Amino acid sequence: MNNKKILIVGLGKSGIAMLKVFSELGNIVDVYDGKEKEKIVDIGLIEKFADKTFFNHIPEEFEYDLIAISPGVPLDIEIVNKAKENNIKILGEIELAYLLSNGDFIGITGTNGKTTTTTLVYEIFKAYFENVELVGNIGIPAIEKVVQSDESKYFVAELSSFQLETIEKFKVKIGAVLNITPDHLNRHKTMENYIQTKLRIFENIDKNGFMVLNYDDEILKMYGSKHQQTFFFSRKVVLENGCYIEDGNIFISKEQNKTSIMRISDIYIPGSHNVENVLAAASIAFLVGIPPEIIRDVIKNFRGVEHRLEIFEEKLGRIFINDSKATNPDATIKAIESMHEPTILIAGGMDKGSDFTEMIQRFGQNIKYMVLYGETKNIIADTAAKNGFGDITIVNNLNEAVKISMDISKEGYNILLSPACASWDMYPNFEVRGRHFKEIVEKL
Repeated sequence: MNNKKILIVGLGKSGIAMLKVFSELGNIVDVYDGKEKEKIVDIGLIEKFADKTFFNHIPEEFEYDLIAISPGVPLDIEIVNKAKENNIKILGEIELAYLLSNGDFIGITGTNGKTTTTTLVYEIFKAYFENVELVGNIGIPAIEKVVQSDESKYFVAELSSFQLETIEKFKVKIGAVLNITPDHLNRHKTMENYIQTKLRIFENIDKNGFMVLNYDDEILKMYGSKHQQTFFFSRKVVLENGCYIEDGNIFISKEQNKTSIMRISDIYIPGSHNVENVLAAASIAFLVGIPPEIIRDVIKNFRGVEHRLEIFEEKLGRIFINDSKATNPDATIKAIESMHEPTILIAGGMDKGSDFTEMIQRFGQNIKYMVLYGETKNIIADTAAKNGFGDITIVNNLNEAVKISMDISKEGYNILLSPACASWDMYPNFEVRGRHFKEIVEKL
């Protein structure tokens, strides 16, 4: 990875991280982004490290040893097609990080629960091992952390389907798929493509690795039953070999040995989906050899992550909950099921081709009203009307949504931001959206 001519495509966090690393390793590095130069963040840093910059136009001279592509960049755009026509190798950031690294990757993917589970696994590992890094889709490009790594290091990585699209040799020591429900169909086109992309996490796993899978997910149950390295977890079924719940306790059974981990009641973070996240995290930690008492202590003290069912404020008798990380309907269903008081739901965002029918049908008694904004506001409203839910106001932005929610709600209500959509129609990412929500509430 030196003395090469490299073109980096996409200048988000991953792209800038690749630029710095490859430049410092002694390569000639050009960069491309489809946006205008004026809209690029950190342009000064980019121009410091890049040999040439191309914004919104493709380089005429197209002689490169490698195209290093950021995960947010679709693989069917013109510049990628040009690279394929010229037989230039195209690799993503997580693949390149793996090729540069020593140490082992612990990879976690799934439609929902990735960030919470990855963070929890990282906290458990950090309590036992000296050499651990948290990387990946969680917001920390892996390539930033790998160059100085040694064989004792663990990289605990949240992996998106976008990252898994561009792997070749990337291998996990332990990989987990938490669940698979429809998402990102605007990019993957079909559900089958999406499923197969998620399962690529196990593409290069060896006989000593483990595939941690959710037994309660029919897709994953069917897939896992075909592989010897499978280690299931289940919230609903007692397993002969796996992590499960029995009499209010979490147990792990492996090779006919049954180990008690903890009581369900000792989990702080709310919701049945978080029980599943805990089961997955406990499985991963146990399989790598971390003692049960350390697993138990970390889980008991874990308070969740920002932007995922984050109860952050109580004002005028209302509880405000930031669930901006809910970027698809299934994630919002999990949030809805965690509400035990009357709730105003704020939803909407970028249209990814999702179907909101099941989300509306799962409202139950506690979702009293919905405030909608963003690209999908009318789509969600139409779906709600077809399913008999008409208590809706459509607004232009999040400021208006919070104001309306305050006017409609009463003391004792929850006001829940759980968009069920990506943020990219109005915000650069879900973190910025969540922080804006909190800023609006703080000013009330």
